Amino acid sequence: MGHSLGEYAALVASGVMPFAHALEATAARGQEMTRVSVADPGWMAAVIGPYEKVARILNEADGYVVAANLNSHNQTVIGGASEAVRAAIERFNRSGLKAVRIPVSHAFHTQIVASAARPLRQVLDRLSFSSPQIPVIANVSGELYPSDPEQVKDYLERQIASPVQWAKGLETLYSLGVRVFMEVGPKKVLKGFVDNVLNGRPGLVSLFTNHPDFGEIAMFNQAICGLYAAGYAPVEVPRDVLLRTSRQSLLPLLALRPMLLRAQLSNQRLPSDRPMSRERPARRRPHLSLRRLRPSILPRNLWYPFSPPTPSPRWPRRWRRRSSPLPSTHSPQPGLTILTKFHSDLS
Repeated sequence: MGHSLGEYAALVASGVMPFAHALEATAARGQEMTRVSVADPGWMAAVIGPYEKVARILNEADGYVVAANLNSHNQTVIGGASEAVRAAIERFNRSGLKAVRIPVSHAFHTQIVASAARPLRQVLDRLSFSSPQIPVIANVSGELYPSDPEQVKDYLERQIASPVQWAKGLETLYSLGVRVFMEVGPKKVLKGFVDNVLNGRPGLVSLFTNHPDFGEIAMFNQAICGLYAAGYAPVEVPRDVLLRTSRQSLLPLLALRPMLLRAQLSNQRLPSDRPMSRERPARRRPHLSLRRLRPSILPRNLWYPFSPPTPSPRWPRRWRRRSSPLPSTHSPQPGLTILTKFHSDLS
């Protein structure tokens, strides 16, 4: 599942189109949008507040202004004619909702940029499309993409001038049994949408993989640990599979290779109140957990103690000797969703 322009990344990961063709399609998409020449390119604004109240105010607004991104139950991006959006921002602020204009060149996902859809379709028709090997949610409908490649092109053509049904897509994934959501991209905006839309649902786990405050490698490794703690076992890809399978279809498997695991998780907590010896007084055994590393990264149900895969001289000898090994049976859980969004795509 990808947000707006990130939907192309999701289609590449699902095997719908090769990476090179996706680059060509996204370049054409951006080029055709910049070529849209109208007297009023429109405005866009982010509104923080319940969607029901946002929809009511939009219905009462004068001029052309619509919901362009239905991101969550508490955030909506609106777009439309400049004067209509400006008046809507003032009305939202008077109603107690926070509305801020987004600095973009055009009002994306509205009828203002609808003229770019047909030239984009001409580019898509000469590119290679296949049926999805992994189910993908469409922004246009909030439902699964059809298996027919021609219908996939239809959805991408309509996506330019249609609202992004992100909240509905998250509901669809949860109804299909998905419980673990991982954001692949900068910061954690999409993770926040997941937490808002699916708040309080049983079994929900949301992770993010990259944040400038924590560092790329550290965040990616901790996200992998979070997946392992949620029940996803590493996958060894046989050599014959690597040779006969396209690279983009192997992305979900390569993300869980054991070489990426920098910590070995244990399902048993080490005892902390047992004396080490008669000579030494009783004290708590050294304990390292994901919570101790960074409390805000993983949900509470993913705070697991772990030990390094190989003993290190920096760790106490008594702990290295008595560390619990990883159980041999670790059943993977179904339902992993990768969320993608391009940082430069503000809409």
